[in-house]
Amino acid sequence: MEIPQISIVVPVYNVEKYLERCIDSILAQTFTDFELLLINDGSKDSSAISMLRKIHVLGCFIKKMRELVGREI
Repeated sequence: MEIPQISIVVPVYNVEKYLERCIDSILAQTFTDFELLLINDGSKDSSAISMLRKIHVLGCFIKKMRELVGREI
């Protein structure tokens, strides 16, 4: 596995209604040698669940999902 050229860090805190648009925008870029890190910092809304659903739709591996969300999806 190669190391990506850049890391894109997206803080996720109470941004449920903007999160999908943000992820889609990043993934639509022509530059593709990056890793996307979505960091949830204890959102009070459903940002974490939205984040994990989007990741699941993209076919990404979700590690320790229960720890990230704190409940079943």
